[in-house]
Amino acid sequence: MRIADSTGQSRTVTHESLEAVLNISWQPWQIPFGDLSGVNLARVREMTIGIGNRTSPTAGGTGTIYIDDIGFGSPIVDAIEVAP
Repeated sequence: MRIADSTGQSRTVTHESLEAVLNISWQPWQIPFGDLSGVNLARVREMTIGIGNRTSPTAGGTGTIYIDDIGFGSPIVDAIEVAP
């Protein structure tokens, strides 16, 4: 995943498992804000999500990849204080 802000600063983050796309069930990928240091997250202009090696792409892949539920910030449950 690559994210860029309006000033041209960008950061690319890769998943720690090269076989993440082989998992047949839905799986979250949480990226800590620290991994995006140098990018102004209040001014995001572009986000690119891809599979494979972007500097040496290979043609001929097959299958279906669903990318959904892209979120930003903390889950709402963390922000709500539950009374005892």
